[in-house]
Amino acid sequence: MLTGISRLILLAAFFSTLAWADAVFCHRVATAGGAAQGKSSLPLAALRKLDGIKTDFDSYQAALSAPNAKRISREEHERMGRKGRLAKEYSHLQDLSAKYDALEKLAKEEPDLKDEAEAEQATLAQKITTSSEKIKQDLIEQTLPDAKGAIIQISHGKGGESSESFVFELYQMYQKLAERKGWKVEILEGNKESEMLLAIRGPGAYASLMGEAGVHELYYENKTKGKIYTNVANVVVLPEVRDETVVLREEDVEIKTERGSGPGGQHRNKTETKVDVRHIPTGITASAQTRSQSDNKKTALSVLAARVAEHNFQQQQAQSVAAARSQLGSRRSGDAIRTYDSVRDVVTDHRVGQISGTFDNVMIQGKLEDTLSKLTEYELERLLQ
Repeated sequence: MLTGISRLILLAAFFSTLAWADAVFCHRVATAGGAAQGKSSLPLAALRKLDGIKTDFDSYQAALSAPNAKRISREEHERMGRKGRLAKEYSHLQDLSAKYDALEKLAKEEPDLKDEAEAEQATLAQKITTSSEKIKQDLIEQTLPDAKGAIIQISHGKGGESSESFVFELYQMYQKLAERKGWKVEILEGNKESEMLLAIRGPGAYASLMGEAGVHELYYENKTKGKIYTNVANVVVLPEVRDETVVLREEDVEIKTERGSGPGGQHRNKTETKVDVRHIPTGITASAQTRSQSDNKKTALSVLAARVAEHNFQQQQAQSVAAARSQLGSRRSGDAIRTYDSVRDVVTDHRVGQISGTFDNVMIQGKLEDTLSKLTEYELERLLQ
């Protein structure tokens, strides 16, 4: 006689086959308000994209095994390799969802196995969430320019000296986040006050941080005056392109050097250490002046390449991902994408309509993971429109 667990396994396998045959996955996993328990939160546009990727990869494999197979370039191999990994994860998610549905049906039809089925469903729900998040991230990375990291510019808006300190506080927030993610942070330019330019490098850094672009506002209380003030900072996020992604031809780049300005001593102010570069075809510029001339040239060219890549990406996209993040626009608090309210001890992201945590957790400790997960879904829907 079969034990309860044996019956559970056999019936789950049986119903899993039925669920797969019914092909209910693509129509049931998308939910408008986020993922229900055991269901993926992938939007329908993402599912259509994934179906296309799976079809492309299947065709690619068939072409490789054909008797008269044509030689395929290295770039195509790499591109299809990325699609293959995504197609494999998508199949895994489909399998998890089918098993979850089978257990749901089993719990209804076999009351004596309900507890075991629900326990297994709880485990599957966690795996479905993990798989869905991985797919979202991979989809964004495949849609965006190939980047080794993110270049982030933080500049202050209104608020005087206190607003300038907000720039440094945002920098510290991203630094704390990067430490937990295992990303590397490098300050490229800036004095940690009015403006900072930094690079955050590591797997998934750009895809995760692209949603940080926009106006950030801080509410704080001046206890001496008994008034509440608002500081504003603007964040711009660009992809730091790989060296082979954008080739800046020597004849297309104009380079000028001049004496640095500001603090740094007599040597810096009397030596041509500042480097200005301009991409002649597009008119895009970049500059650096904090280090030696050779270091400044390297930094300026790196930033220029990122800006040219962003420019190219904007032209390629009918509805550019860069539209919301590359335009500085006005610095009014009404434009804010996120509010850090130290008075009420909350942080609210206005795009995803959620309170993302306490002021201390987000602003001081850099715990942005939950918000970034929500923003990944938000950006994915925009990308695939």
